[in-house]
Amino acid sequence: MDGVEIVQYDTKRGVVCFGKDKIRAYFAVFLSVFVTDAVSLPVASRFKIIFLSLAGMLLLADTCFLKRRLNDRKFQIWFLMPVLCVLLSQFRNLDFSMSYEYKIALMGIGFFIASQIGYKHFMSVFVNVMFVLAVVSLILFAGVVLGRMFGAEWWKLLPMVPGGDYYTVIFGVVPSYFTVARNYGIFWEPGVFQIYLNFAIWHCLVCSKKTDWKKIVVFGISVLTTLSTTGYICTAAIVFIYLVDKGPKITKHHIWILLMIAAAFLLVAGSETLYSRVFLKFQNGTAGYRSFMIRLKDIQVYFHEWLVSPLTGSGITASYQYAVAEFAREGVFQGFRGSVSTTMREFSGMGGIFGISRVLLQWHYAKVYSKRFLSSILLFLVIMIFLNTEDLIYSAFANTIFYFGILEAGKREKLFQVAAAGPE
Repeated sequence: MDGVEIVQYDTKRGVVCFGKDKIRAYFAVFLSVFVTDAVSLPVASRFKIIFLSLAGMLLLADTCFLKRRLNDRKFQIWFLMPVLCVLLSQFRNLDFSMSYEYKIALMGIGFFIASQIGYKHFMSVFVNVMFVLAVVSLILFAGVVLGRMFGAEWWKLLPMVPGGDYYTVIFGVVPSYFTVARNYGIFWEPGVFQIYLNFAIWHCLVCSKKTDWKKIVVFGISVLTTLSTTGYICTAAIVFIYLVDKGPKITKHHIWILLMIAAAFLLVAGSETLYSRVFLKFQNGTAGYRSFMIRLKDIQVYFHEWLVSPLTGSGITASYQYAVAEFAREGVFQGFRGSVSTTMREFSGMGGIFGISRVLLQWHYAKVYSKRFLSSILLFLVIMIFLNTEDLIYSAFANTIFYFGILEAGKREKLFQVAAAGPE
């Protein structure tokens, strides 16, 4: 891979000069991928929160005051205004749980990373890291499948993360309890892993200079082993966008992609258990129906709570407690204490102005990193599916990736000229 070039210092924009420093680029990806969403690190979540909060506040101080970011219009509109909305919600609801400061810190880290490292360089490192994680995850997954076949639960010899829910090898995890083997990667759920994999697939197919089919195949197999219905839908949508952007000309690569999708479908359809879990999730009485209903109910609950205070929100803590109470009222949801909706939780907890600003940020990303208007709409829908089937409100990656869209809006044409020029 070419040297990772970090943008040079500009006194008007207040950008720090890092030079050609791969270490900083890899550290940025590590911060975005591992620290919040990964459960593979044997570190207590409280320590992660303290570390990220301090890092975020230090970066914000550097960005705002030392590098004159306060005069940057994009910084004012897309960062300062949402931050003010977050603080307004906190004081309006008298909620001093520090959840708001943690959210601001993650947004600060995200804006700082996006303003210092170009999208192309960030995603190049991200794809390399995800490739390693995908390979490790497939080895672990195969080992678990074979272990269960021969009655050798070898993973129970691995160290456990704090809380005792996962066995870890740092670059991959195995849950301490499961009925069907699924690929978790380094994350708390396969549904989160597929989001990261699909972002990597998107970059490899659409935005990279040269299409790396080896990595795409590995990412695709990894998505397949997550047994995530959402992952299958989003991967299919991304492939469709790629085919639309490439135009009517059919190449051998198109044929190979379609054949691999057909083979994957036949593989899952060949097992009654897998077929029921993946493709019959919307049907009452099937293994995945509860998962589908939890996600649907979560959106409905947070939407109704948002309507109570549409401008400033009900507060992060209050809206979450309301959701937990609503789930507890219905027997099918007994035992669920969490959230699986990012967008509606942000609307409900921090208000409509904040929520709209986040949705617009995601739309800008979809518009900048896709060629056609139809592709932009489809990519935006994929992003909405990502964000409303998993709770990524405190994800460093989700609070970083979408800032690239507004910070690199002027580079759109150049991006696709470079991508189109690369050989396949």
